[in-house]
Amino acid sequence: MAGGEEESVIGRAERQYVKAKISVWWDIENCQVRKGCDLHAIAQNIRSSLNKMNYCGQISAISAYGDINGINTQVQHALNSTGVTLNHVPAGAKDASDKKILVDMLLWAVDNPAPANYLLISGDRDFSNALHQLRMRRYNILLAQPPNASAVLVAAANNVWLWTSLLAGGPPLTKGEVTHGLAAITIFLLLTTEFLDLCILIRVNRLYQEPQVHKSGGKGRGDVSLKPKIVFKN
Repeated sequence: MAGGEEESVIGRAERQYVKAKISVWWDIENCQVRKGCDLHAIAQNIRSSLNKMNYCGQISAISAYGDINGINTQVQHALNSTGVTLNHVPAGAKDASDKKILVDMLLWAVDNPAPANYLLISGDRDFSNALHQLRMRRYNILLAQPPNASAVLVAAANNVWLWTSLLAGGPPLTKGEVTHGLAAITIFLLLTTEFLDLCILIRVNRLYQEPQVHKSGGKGRGDVSLKPKIVFKN
């Protein structure tokens, strides 16, 4: 088998998950419906993407969460007519949608023991701990993410789609693309941390070099002295 073909099939469903149930949890505020997409094809495209990766089990539900008042009525009707359940979460409360999704995901696990599949459509790192816990309990984790998703969240998933690709019925990211993305994020974080450390050292060093004026007993200008300079060695 050629290298490109081998890379394209990496991540197909393991035997125990091929016919296992699938639940889909969609953070519709984090991964919005794109303008111009076929609204009536979204649910079918999600099924098609899963089937291409050999996830052929029953999709028990496609549950979308967010402030429904902010979604066009036409979009609501189209999603409802194709089997997407819209769960209204009023705007205002911080992370309200995330918390509602987390509760419902864990409740689903109570009624659906492993092996089973979770497909989360979100890029929010708040889900990462729950996904890692579910994975440790033999649930298979699938993720569809926006381009700026948390690296910790991506690391919890066995298959990762870009949301735009899943929306169109396309394939997940290859192993190389996922690894490259995680490496880039890791390097960025390391560089950011080193930069912040350097800024702190420079600031502390400057503080120790600022002159201090000591009042003298007379009417003179006082004695000026320097704080000792700290030299940071590599």
